Amino acid sequence: MVKLRGKPPTGSGPAGKAPDADRVSRLLAAPFRSAPDSVTNDRASRSGPRKLRAADFGFIGRSADGKDISAPPPEGTDRLIAEDAERQNQPSGKKMGNRAGSHTLEGGVEPVGDEQKGGKDRKVIGADDRIMIEPTSQYPFSSVGYLELKYSSGYSRCTGTVISRNIVITAAHCLFDLETGEWAQSVAFLPGMNGKSAPLGMFEAENWVIQKGYVDSGAAIGGDQHIHDIGIVEFNTDVGNTTGWLAVGTNPSLPPFVANIVQYPADKEGYFMWRSACPVNAENITDYFLTYECDTYGGSSGSSVYDYIDKDNRIIYAIHTTGTPSMNIGVRITDVHFNWIVSKINAKQ
Repeated sequence: MVKLRGKPPTGSGPAGKAPDADRVSRLLAAPFRSAPDSVTNDRASRSGPRKLRAADFGFIGRSADGKDISAPPPEGTDRLIAEDAERQNQPSGKKMGNRAGSHTLEGGVEPVGDEQKGGKDRKVIGADDRIMIEPTSQYPFSSVGYLELKYSSGYSRCTGTVISRNIVITAAHCLFDLETGEWAQSVAFLPGMNGKSAPLGMFEAENWVIQKGYVDSGAAIGGDQHIHDIGIVEFNTDVGNTTGWLAVGTNPSLPPFVANIVQYPADKEGYFMWRSACPVNAENITDYFLTYECDTYGGSSGSSVYDYIDKDNRIIYAIHTTGTPSMNIGVRITDVHFNWIVSKINAKQ
């Protein structure tokens, strides 16, 4: 396993801009962004073998001033793809993610509110397993935020997680509309947003980038864009010093674990932050995806799927992207994804 280190807030980070009342009203009215139907419905392609191309891990994106961004794949991409292919050709017991065993919720759930004190008070609606988070301004929840995305057709919403001083990770479909070919015109991040309150302020993004393969694959059924449904949002201020950040990790032999998903689901009145948790067992771990029964909804796209080890150790292993009536789906952070993410973090330091 390889991972970057998470970090609590330093107390020296910049204050975000306070959104005015009109901005807050617009945030609350924004519809959520969804993955293309080809991603949601194409289960056969999602589970099938692939031949990855280094070129698909090039960077493309847009800057806040409307300029196109393009950069080649990071160094080491060819090697990591070759190693990935070699693992897939090994006997089934040695393949990526093919690990025996199951996991329960015991000990793997991120404490929320009174749970941190050993209390039992939870806000749960019906059979819904999501729990509303309060306060949202305390780490680690401060590292998760509401993403406001402006398109020519209006504003929409997703969820993002801070993973370094000035980088937020989310889903590619939040930043680029595959069906219209349009980039988000602007991206704003409100960490710890709590209903109408933005306790840590609002940060305007400098750039946003995705993997070239997400665009090149097209929107046709059977396309491989869902492998590449990961996006990065860059800031010219050290938002992570204000919010803290979570670790990102890769593990070709990923064992069963408990998935924690902190999110802004659109079906919850008031646009508060919620946490869902559920087991990810061996049969839920494939070469490129994780599947799980954690409750999510539109607006949850881009949420990190992380393993809570203890109060000092949390590791993001996937990005939540879509769901079906029977399961929800996250793009797994493989070695080649991890290399892509780390290269962007290093370039921003």
